[in-house]
Amino acid sequence: MKKHTENAYGNSTFRFNGKEWDDETGNFYYGARYYDPKISVWLSVDPLAAKYPSLSPFNFVANNPLALIDPDGKQFKLAGDQRRAAFKQLRKAMKQNGIELSMNKETGVLSYKVTDPNANRSKAVNTFLNAIIDAKMDVTLTADSDMITDKGARHNGGAFLGAQYLKEPNGGESVVVNQEANPIFFSSLESASGESNGKNLLHEATEASIIGYEVLKQKKDAAPNGPIYQNAHTSATPHTNSIIINGYDSQGNQLPSYTDPSVYEFRYYTDDVYGNIIPVPFYTDLK
Repeated sequence: MKKHTENAYGNSTFRFNGKEWDDETGNFYYGARYYDPKISVWLSVDPLAAKYPSLSPFNFVANNPLALIDPDGKQFKLAGDQRRAAFKQLRKAMKQNGIELSMNKETGVLSYKVTDPNANRSKAVNTFLNAIIDAKMDVTLTADSDMITDKGARHNGGAFLGAQYLKEPNGGESVVVNQEANPIFFSSLESASGESNGKNLLHEATEASIIGYEVLKQKKDAAPNGPIYQNAHTSATPHTNSIIINGYDSQGNQLPSYTDPSVYEFRYYTDDVYGNIIPVPFYTDLK
């Protein structure tokens, strides 16, 4: 890119929509493709065009720029019927990290701004922040009230569902990551443990982000319970200091699954004042 000249925007190359203007081509760089302001067209297709076959691959935000945003062609978004509850927990956790998290109400896409530049953020949290703005990352964290994945596997509040490595038509690369979480369960767990700080939801978000970057690094897909997941699970923001075990009904019988919509008692392990490991019961309404 050539050195820019003085203009109405001062010395900044970031102009219309806050996007970088390329002096050499006269186009704006939107993170995933270039926009030609001279003829008002995109110079390549939307990198997620295959996910929306009913739309033209050359359009922008489904031709609805008043309601929707698309900062870079990719996204870290929350989905599912409990995404607002998940966002509240994530927002609480990120506030403690000097970050103001925002979510687009229409799309679930996350964005953020730094409120405390001196906050001591972990490597896992910084990886999550990078994933939010990285054009190579397409992460969906589905928040619902199930304790069963779409493949029928039981989980304890959250699960990694898989990640796919993609080669872009222009020679670039990207990754699609799918994660699942149950904010209702996490809320009950945190109330029982006295840690109402959203860090369990943050664990799922940081885990998905770490997996995404490892997939890009290794240039291969990642499967649930595979080595990429295992390393990311360990490196992510820690869960509540406990080990969630099986659910129990009101008669004390261990439940074979969490699919019956009733009030279950769960138990997690913790240390008592004498250093002994004890199971602590808690309840949550899964519907």
